[in-house]
Amino acid sequence: MLCSALPCSEMNPSITESEEHHRRGFQLLSESLYPEAREQFLKAIEENPNRAAPHLGLGQTYFFQKNPDLKEATKAFRRVVELKPEWVEGYHWLGSAQEKSGALEEAVTS
Repeated sequence: MLCSALPCSEMNPSITESEEHHRRGFQLLSESLYPEAREQFLKAIEENPNRAAPHLGLGQTYFFQKNPDLKEATKAFRRVVELKPEWVEGYHWLGSAQEKSGALEEAVTS
């Protein structure tokens, strides 16, 4: 998307809001505050559902929690791959979640 002379975020305020929730989510994720990080990533996704990065962070909140929810992590990482198929990080995390859940053949494919 081209955004003329103005930054894209000035033309679309929801992008700025989404980016702020995304940034805050990763900050909370780095502090191992998974439920709080998840809430921020979900807000970022609500504001801009087609950005891959918040889906990646969301998946990581499920992947890293004390009792991983690998089904939800896999779902989030699969969405990353759908949104940004050229982004190798999505495949890495998808494969990691699949491997951890015992789906080795799928993990190798990812």
